[in-house]
Amino acid sequence: MFKSTFFAMAVAVTVSGCANLSPAGLIAASRLDPLETAPADISIAISVPDALRLQNGDADFELSFLPDEDNPDQTVMTKVQLSLQADLAGPRHAEPGETIYVFGFSPKAASQLLGAQEDIKALRAQGIDGKGSLSVNISGGCLTRPLTDGLPVATWLRVAADAQYIPLTNKTDLLHVLDPDETDLLLQGFSPC
Repeated sequence: MFKSTFFAMAVAVTVSGCANLSPAGLIAASRLDPLETAPADISIAISVPDALRLQNGDADFELSFLPDEDNPDQTVMTKVQLSLQADLAGPRHAEPGETIYVFGFSPKAASQLLGAQEDIKALRAQGIDGKGSLSVNISGGCLTRPLTDGLPVATWLRVAADAQYIPLTNKTDLLHVLDPDETDLLLQGFSPC
């Protein structure tokens, strides 16, 4: 019941504020129970141009629960930095000009995320309804050269070591969909390598 309520009410899989959920991602998200999936079982893959190098902490994962209007003070929101998982294979081979990074959670981040899951489950056990969301955000990185061909980004999610990656967001050029202020803020987060 929770997972369908959680996602039917609000699915927000985003990359720097841009929601472009794929149809397969929407179906997968409706089946994912974000409160029962152990953080250690979650892998997130992010495709970016090969001019952009990502390291630990250059992307983050956010889980939130916004309760109904009768319980506004019960909001749960946690954002944790993602850690590179170089030993994990990505969802596919990178295309020319692209790099795919696979991320997971450090023990500290996994513990923080698990705490948020428990907080949300406790609210649900009290009968508090609301809507939840997941987001993946890129907030940093370094550039080996200018982004002359834009900033196309795609994301995938895997919820078990033996599961397949599920495409969450289709490849989207963030420089064309973000407003100018958001674009400037994003680009300021990229330093030269």
